[in-house]
Amino acid sequence: MWWALALLTVPTALAAVAVLAPVGESPAPGRSVPGNDAVADLSIVAAPTAARPTPADRDPAAAERERVTVLLADRPIVFTADSADLTAPAAETVREVARLLAAVPGAAVLVEGHAADTPGGLEAARLLSERRADVVADALVAAGVSAERVATRGRGAEAPLTTVERSRRVEISVR
Repeated sequence: MWWALALLTVPTALAAVAVLAPVGESPAPGRSVPGNDAVADLSIVAAPTAARPTPADRDPAAAERERVTVLLADRPIVFTADSADLTAPAAETVREVARLLAAVPGAAVLVEGHAADTPGGLEAARLLSERRADVVADALVAAGVSAERVATRGRGAEAPLTTVERSRRVEISVR
């Protein structure tokens, strides 16, 4: 039963020490609390912790996939209405994606074309989206990505974004 007495006595003694310390004052490190020489200053220092590794730290390919995703979010590959011609900014983005893909030579690449507000209905939109995907895939290959790694798909108008302009796009995913 001594532990029960200790359980009641120790917290009370610690509370009394806390009450004896002057409010707003802290002793210098290594010095005792004024008025209570029995209590030494105890500095609490957090133990150093290592940063948790992210999936990109464990898998270099994941880091490159993330870089491609960030690049395309910042500089999407979009087209003018009823066109599968790469604009100068889109062509530069495709070249930059190809440079990033060089770091992950074993990764598969899926190029998906999209279309919006296309005259001729759903079939015309699907065909235009396929041409857009093919144009981007050809540009990736021309920039050094192996053709065996690249697959294309035309999605037509089945996945529109918030505006027609943004919907005229090609998306690239790396696996």
